[in-house]
Amino acid sequence: MQFVAQIGQVYGSIARQRHEFARSVLFWVIAALVGNLLVLHFTPAKADVLNTPAESIIVFMGHVVSAYAVLAGWYSAHRYLIMGRLPESRLPMGLRNDGKAFEFVIAQVRNMLLLVLISLVFIAPSAAYFGYHSLDMTPEHARRIQEFLTFMALPLMLFFFSRLLLVAPMAARGQEEAVRRSWRATKGHALRINVLQIACLLPGIVLAAPLHWLRAQEAGGHLGVLAAVIAVLGTFYSLVLFVQLAENEYSKLIT
Repeated sequence: MQFVAQIGQVYGSIARQRHEFARSVLFWVIAALVGNLLVLHFTPAKADVLNTPAESIIVFMGHVVSAYAVLAGWYSAHRYLIMGRLPESRLPMGLRNDGKAFEFVIAQVRNMLLLVLISLVFIAPSAAYFGYHSLDMTPEHARRIQEFLTFMALPLMLFFFSRLLLVAPMAARGQEEAVRRSWRATKGHALRINVLQIACLLPGIVLAAPLHWLRAQEAGGHLGVLAAVIAVLGTFYSLVLFVQLAENEYSKLIT
């Protein structure tokens, strides 16, 4: 029941502040949507069709724009909760003048790379085994093995991500040694935080499912655009839930 109460508190806090959160991240939602639409438009519907070099560059830039928009929106949502008012970082001009923003982006990129590397260390034996036996493997078999390895790595990434939950609120405040302090403060709380963060990530996962399904079916058009819009909205909804959770845990475990 404690988990249910905490999850309800997080969702309730977002519901009460939905207008302020929406205004804090609106620009970055639009930027992420533009990036996703670029990727959707310039990615061939059929898997056996290759992009031209120019199209590949546009797709890459679309991914970069989307990723940066998510990170900037993530920072802006934290700044709203910290300051109690709309932050300057809700727009690019304000983000440019905020020294903590760059530190936040670098901290989150570093954390993602750290999580991937740690997970790879744990699944390296399995990856090496499958790689050794992959000489005569069909593309379909290789895809299934890749999905299996990803499935194995995901729980590890979630666990370590729970231990690094407090890095974002610390980075948004410009505090140093965020990784070490977060790892120490969340000791003994990993299971509880894991359950809470999964509950926060569920909207983004569920709302992104139609887009992944359409891509698997090699479908696009208006349905693809609608699915991309829904997926971006789901991502940012999960994002602000995650921000609220991180700020709650920061207040509980740090201050």
